[in-house]
Order: sequence, then structure tokens, then C-alpha cells
Amino acid sequence: MENTPTRPTGPTQPAQPTPPRYLFLHNTLGWLGRFWDRGAGHKAVLLIAIPLLTICACCSGGTIFAVAFSATPLGQQLALQTQATETAQAVNARQAAATRTAHALAFPPPTTTASALPAAKTSTPTHAATSASTSSPTPSPTLPGPSATATPTSVPPPATATPTTVPPQPTCIPGAVNCNPWGYNFSPGNLIYSPPGEFCSYFSCIGNFWNGRGYVMECQDGMYSKSGGIQGSCSYHGGNLQALYSH
Repeated sequence: MENTPTRPTGPTQPAQPTPPRYLFLHNTLGWLGRFWDRGAGHKAVLLIAIPLLTICACCSGGTIFAVAFSATPLGQQLALQTQATETAQAVNARQAAATRTAHALAFPPPTTTASALPAAKTSTPTHAATSASTSSPTPSPTLPGPSATATPTSVPPPATATPTTVPPQPTCIPGAVNCNPWGYNFSPGNLIYSPPGEFCSYFSCIGNFWNGRGYVMECQDGMYSKSGGIQGSCSYHGGNLQALYSH
């Protein structure tokens, strides 16, 4: 039997080394593959650990990005703008509080003064004291004369005091703003779309109050508008402060 000659083959090519930049990824994937092949318990550990590690990496990456962005000129400019906005808001809030205080001092709420009650006049009944005049009988040597009897005097009836009617005192509904008779206040309740005609006698209304088509709203300067819920309400009075409610 003839021996078939074998074709010569070239030298075996050596395995290409893994580039250094992919070496960590290559080793990590190899370790994960070996860990996966160890059994069901190891697979469960990987299924739980990989999502948790991914979430932690995302969170730490976002934090690092925020810190790095705050160090850039754009981040510093945005931080300065935010600080300036907060400062302006604080100044506006203080100005609004000062305006409300000045308005409260300039327009104090009406106060009710208890009127002095007239003193009830009482009359003391006087009884007419009458002295019974008695006359002594004059002795007579023969017959005694008749004795004089006292004449009864009529006593007038005692005068009765006339009761004085005390006028009712005005009362303020507890919690009513400016002591208004409808009990309107700032506690949440029903919005007021149709206030009574005497509303502006108890509240400081803006010039075009009755032209409003919304509900009653207090502005930042203490004035009242009837344009609540409509864009632009209280635009010339510092903006909206709070709504007025009925109960």
C-alpha cells in the first residue's frame, strides 16, 4: 500500500494578542462566562447584581456630570442667574408684605363702638304720711261729748318705672374679614362670583372691580379684584395673593 505524501503546511500562526484597551473588557466577560457556568445559583446572583450595578453606574455618572458641569463657565453662569432670580423673588415678597402692612395702617377695618346705654330712670314711690288728727273729748260736768274721729286720707298709688328698650348692638361674624356681614374670609369654601352691591363698602376694590368676570381675589397690594381665574388679574397690583371665600 502506497503512502500518500502529505502536503507540507506552513508554520502555525500565533494567536493575536488582545489590544490593551479591550483587555479589561475581555477579562471581565471571560470571568462572567465562567461564573455563569457554575450553576443556577450563580446565574441568579448575576441576574440580580448586573441591573443593580448598572443603576449605580448611571447614578454616579449623573452626579459626576452635574459636578463637572457646575465647574464650567456655563454652569457657573446658570448658578448666578438662579441665585439672582431667588434674590429678586425674596425682594418682591418683602415689598408685597410692606405694601400690605401700609395698606392695613392706611385703611383700618371698621370697628363697632358700643353706645352708652341710657340709665333706666326709676322713680321711688312716695307715700303721703298723714297724721291722724285726734281731738280729745272735752269733759262736761253732765254728759261726755262725742269724741272726734280721724278722717282717712287716700294714699296715691306708687309710680311704676317705665322699661327702657335697649337698641341691638351690631355683632361681627367670627372670622369675617373686615367684619363684613356676609362672613367672607380666606378659609377654603365657595368662590364668590357675584358679590353683593355693598361689597366695596367693606373691602378696598380696584377701579374696574365690577367689570370683572371671574371670582373675588385679593391682590398683592391689598386691593380686591373680581377677575380671579382669568389671565392678567391683579396685573397692575402686584399679582394675585389669595381668593376670598363664602360659607
